[in-house]
Amino acid sequence: MAIEIERSPVKKVVMPSSTATVRLKVSRTYLSDIAFVAGNARLNFLTITESRLKTIPSTIVHLVALETVAITKSPIETVNLWLFSKLTRLYELNLCSNKILFLHLPATSAGDFASLRLLFLADNLLTTINLGAFNGMQALQTLDFQNNRIRRVQGALVSNSLQTLELSGNRLETLYCCEWHLPNLNHLALSLNVLSMLPTCLSLTMPNVLYLILDRNALIDSGTWYNIFTLKRLQQLDISHNRLTKAVLDNISNSLLFLDLQYNNITVLHVPAARMGLRITASYNAIDTFDIKSLSPNVTTLEMFCNPIDCSFNRARMQIGQEPLARSLRFHCDGDFICEIWHWNPTEEGALVLEQIPITHGAIELHNLLATEISSNLFAYFEAQRRNILQMHTTITVIGSTLRGFVLEDNATYNMVCLEKTQLNHISFGTRCNLETLKIQHSNLEQLPQSIGNLKALESLTLSHSLIQAIDLNLVAELSRLVLLDLSKNRLHSLYDSCARTTTHRFPLLSELYLGENKLKSINMDVFQPMVSLTWLDLSHNHITVVSGSLVATSLISLDLSFNRLVEMDCCGWVIPKLYGMIINDNRLPALPRCLEHAFQNVTHLTFDTNQLQPDIMFQLFRLTNIELLSITDNKLTNVPLNESTIPKQLKYLNLGHNNLKRLDVPYVPSKDLHIDVSSNCISKIDWDRVSANLTKLGMEGNPLDCSFYSISTRADIQSKLVCKKHRIERCDS
Repeated sequence: MAIEIERSPVKKVVMPSSTATVRLKVSRTYLSDIAFVAGNARLNFLTITESRLKTIPSTIVHLVALETVAITKSPIETVNLWLFSKLTRLYELNLCSNKILFLHLPATSAGDFASLRLLFLADNLLTTINLGAFNGMQALQTLDFQNNRIRRVQGALVSNSLQTLELSGNRLETLYCCEWHLPNLNHLALSLNVLSMLPTCLSLTMPNVLYLILDRNALIDSGTWYNIFTLKRLQQLDISHNRLTKAVLDNISNSLLFLDLQYNNITVLHVPAARMGLRITASYNAIDTFDIKSLSPNVTTLEMFCNPIDCSFNRARMQIGQEPLARSLRFHCDGDFICEIWHWNPTEEGALVLEQIPITHGAIELHNLLATEISSNLFAYFEAQRRNILQMHTTITVIGSTLRGFVLEDNATYNMVCLEKTQLNHISFGTRCNLETLKIQHSNLEQLPQSIGNLKALESLTLSHSLIQAIDLNLVAELSRLVLLDLSKNRLHSLYDSCARTTTHRFPLLSELYLGENKLKSINMDVFQPMVSLTWLDLSHNHITVVSGSLVATSLISLDLSFNRLVEMDCCGWVIPKLYGMIINDNRLPALPRCLEHAFQNVTHLTFDTNQLQPDIMFQLFRLTNIELLSITDNKLTNVPLNESTIPKQLKYLNLGHNNLKRLDVPYVPSKDLHIDVSSNCISKIDWDRVSANLTKLGMEGNPLDCSFYSISTRADIQSKLVCKKHRIERCDS
């Protein structure tokens, strides 16, 4: 028998010894205490997730039949692993995504953790670990510590059974392994740390590693690399996103099949010998020295995109007898007035190719531009030929390049500049430019350029997928023509305006502002007050827990705060008279925002899906007299009265799906236009005498009782045409 408790206010659970339950799952509850009575020999699988547990229950030692345990997404800070040591059948232990700071594991004795093979401790708050404490787990095969805050590793890890060790996403600067002994380890992952040197003695203590993942560290050139490349069984080596400057690989393992070197600063590549089938990825480097004839013929694939020299090839796509060659310049102009240029090296080939562009074509797309520093003067001939042609819009687009620096010179007349998938880390703009649209996507920029204020004609600015962490909006405040500002998909954790108190007319035309998919933890709504024309504001997919200040935006029509971490909101003092769309999905709100009925008086579309709202919210929402679409799916609604006191009169669509409703009473429906959706609840009964005759559209799929209808117009139709279906819904049995 299986028991599943989901989205429940339950705070305490007691599991008796006499139960026949084999599987227990408790998810998204207020659970703070759970106890297991001694003598329980049936429970094999235990899952507790999104609870309020602060400790591992000590009575878990009584569950002698346990095979799998998962206790995740709970506020547990300290774990004593001894509690699991005598569970002889325990195979997998998952303690991921808690708040574990301390891990205790006393000395083990023979027979402890007899069957434990998988141990997951990822996504916690550990800063120090003693790996020697795990040596007593004789059957352990996987040990996962990824995405913690580990700075120090103590103890020597000695295990004949361990096959996978995951330490990615931590803060390790060094890793000393000379006393380790892991003869059967085949997967070692150390991505996303700050290692500047390789783990010591790796080839001696882990000689049989198959997959070695070291990307996104700070590794530099050293003599110790020789030992890594000669690991006899190594099949995959990922050292991308590091600080290597050369890849002279005279001796590499005959077993190596995948070598990833991209996103370093490599200038020289030399691989004279390799196993048949080796695939090398070396894109996004600075390789300017490479003799393709010296490359081992056993290399079947080489990717060198976005280097000063590109000799990429895939032998599987080449004709028999064909040999790889350096990429040559290609040029094509289409009927849409765009000319595409591939693999252009301005230093070696000059600008003659630009003279071949027909005067009718005003847009250039440069694919794999082989240059690191350019200025708009490079396109001077192209620009001069079109400067005086009426209604000619000129565009420069760079897609996939080693480009690191760009200068837009004074008096430039281009209408649009787009830089996509480059290594750009600095850019500057001259004065008196005509630039109207600027797009910089997938770059290495760490700050908004100070000279951005020179672009007085700018109407649209997109800066996304960069390394920028802070933005001073004052830098763009004086751009009087700016309408769209897209700063989404960066790493922003700070947004401010250093001159917010000035009285000058700032952001006069800014209408759309996108700040989604960043790392903002708080937002002060006062920062948007000078934006008098703002109509669209996107703050979704951040980490926002605090909303402060007052949102005063008299032109705003849409606000998106979805996918954040809000537990409360205060909208008192907000002035948003034209707002019609408000999205606050996927937060943690237990109650509606304060002063909602005043701030959102004119809102017509409102969604609160996937929060923790309680049934009494409907009485507040009734006061929103203009609301037409209301969605409150996946909350904690158990009983929702739908009557004259809860249903707004203009409502056209109400979605209450994925809650825990047990019955449906709809005595009042303001009009026959209203569509009510209560799908995926636990409704098992309907009193048709308490259902308004105005209800003509009802969705009930996924309930124990499904009486869905979408075209019934009279009470007589309900009696004569309606067919109800009954289902057994397991989650509704508890």
